[in-house]
Amino acid sequence: MLQEEAMNQYYRVHAVIDLDAICHNIQEVKRVVGEGVKVMPVIKADGYGHGAVPIAKELNKIGVDAFAVAILEEGITLRNHGIKKPILILGYTSEYQYSSLIQYEIEPTVFCYEMAESLSKIAQALGKVAKIHIKLDTGMNRIGFKPTQESVEIVERISKLPNIKIEGIFTHFACADEADKTSAYEQERKYDQFIKWLEEKDIYINPGMPIPPASTAVHHITDEMVADKPLFKDVARNIAKVFEGADIAGFNSNRFDVPLLIEELLRAGVNLDISKRKFVDVQTIYHIMEPRTLKAAYKFYCGAPLVDAHSALADTRATYEVFKAQLDRYTEEMKEEYEGKYLTNDIDSWVSFSTQNRNVDFAGRIILNEYDVAVFNFGKYKGRSVEEVFQLEPSYYSWMMQGDFPLNTKNVITEIYTRARRRF
Repeated sequence: MLQEEAMNQYYRVHAVIDLDAICHNIQEVKRVVGEGVKVMPVIKADGYGHGAVPIAKELNKIGVDAFAVAILEEGITLRNHGIKKPILILGYTSEYQYSSLIQYEIEPTVFCYEMAESLSKIAQALGKVAKIHIKLDTGMNRIGFKPTQESVEIVERISKLPNIKIEGIFTHFACADEADKTSAYEQERKYDQFIKWLEEKDIYINPGMPIPPASTAVHHITDEMVADKPLFKDVARNIAKVFEGADIAGFNSNRFDVPLLIEELLRAGVNLDISKRKFVDVQTIYHIMEPRTLKAAYKFYCGAPLVDAHSALADTRATYEVFKAQLDRYTEEMKEEYEGKYLTNDIDSWVSFSTQNRNVDFAGRIILNEYDVAVFNFGKYKGRSVEEVFQLEPSYYSWMMQGDFPLNTKNVITEIYTRARRRF
């Protein structure tokens, strides 16, 4: 008894593990980082002595995205206790453990090409995919790739290894908890620069739908090439970050690229503020400085100025000369230079090249869609079936007949309206 009392006087530390408090803290982290940012609690060393398994089970209930451990054995323990979320090993994993690592679907930290290559070979033998994370050493000076262009090339090679899927990339701040953040900010700069270098490589995104053959014919990207790549929504925030504070230039970008980018970002829940950005459209400059006129075409194809432009005879002759020059230029022998396109000596080829819309009327107010259905090419019903619109809103036909439309257009819509009326 006296011995017990003597010992008790030395017990100065008393720890109480409050799972509710731990869950509250993690929920606060999730609240601060916001939606779309994944949270991965680190529960190595048995939850730093607090019990990794009970902590993991409670955090699993509140929706954390993954867990991080120090060694493979810790990850296997979590798996054996029903944890199915991704588990990342933060440190070194011995090669003799790769088979177990892959079978338990635990994700290692990769810091050299040889490690990734070995994982690839073992994953192939097992018929499985090894999911990995790339470690970048920005200043901790432990394990990790140095933030250099050479490392970018190595990571790119790793990404192309069979049965390897890169799930993420991370770094370790050496002293982010100090009052002076200079060192941490420098590490962050190195990390961001490395990510930018990677993004400049051909990194594919899964569109979430089959790629049309016509699209593949243009950019040569197949469904197989993007099968295991991230979806746009998974990388949307990183893409938006590239454009923050930047002006935007492109070719036809004001009418296509920028509207498409903004729309897709919004669909992914990312609102990119471009209200203060400046936009430069190179195509617009091109069209202003090089107008698409017969005079410009004659100079381009025939290499001479057009004399007496806009006189009927001169314009007719010039058109003929331009057409002959086009036939001489766009031959089958030159098709590789023109993306496989060329002209043959027959009128069907010429019609195919010179027709952008399949007009029903001469003015192009009514065109045929891909299903050979007559649709409106203007106004609020653009792209809608003419017959369908006239059935739903007969007054639209009356409005067109009273409006300033060519007689040919009115004749065409009258024919369609009459046909539609028979089906009423």
